[in-house]
Amino acid sequence: MTAWADLSQSQSARVRRLDAWWQSSAGEGIPDRSEFDPSAFTQLLPFLLLSEVEQPFRLRYRLIGTAVSEAAGGSFAGRYLDEMLPEGEEEEPWQDHYRRAFDTRRPLYGSCRIRTSTGGRMEYEFGIWPLTCKDSACKDSAHKDAAHDGGPLVRQFIGIEDYGNWRGRVRPLREELADWQYALQAAASLGDPPRLSR
Repeated sequence: MTAWADLSQSQSARVRRLDAWWQSSAGEGIPDRSEFDPSAFTQLLPFLLLSEVEQPFRLRYRLIGTAVSEAAGGSFAGRYLDEMLPEGEEEEPWQDHYRRAFDTRRPLYGSCRIRTSTGGRMEYEFGIWPLTCKDSACKDSAHKDAAHDGGPLVRQFIGIEDYGNWRGRVRPLREELADWQYALQAAASLGDPPRLSR
């Protein structure tokens, strides 16, 4: 259970690819969610998570890739992070990771070891990148604190969990891509957290 701010410590090609997009899109600030084009990242979609920040600081997941859903035993789109975290010393401090990325407005990377359903352990790398969000899907009422010294508010996060040699797939990639494109458009027009079918 380790997190770091230096990308050079990350071995994951998936983490590095998403970070390259974030860095190139950030300029002197942070990218807007509308700048993310799912069709350019078809091989990453199963491993991605999109979440939304509410205030007081609370995280709700909006979109969950099928690989993440498979590893978690089901999709948790629409649920709050703090509602799902079990207690225990071995648990990854996800709340702290997201809060750190929120406060610094910078990406956070790391590795996590989890217990599998068969009693073994699996280790994977992850990345968390802050985003702004200018469309109507982001609730202005949820962002009352200006904690960023005049900089852009972090309204959402895009994250990735790289399970390495994971080979499962529950749905064709073209359907998953269509889900992300449709869900992002629907969220922009309705402001509701879409749920991806498995």
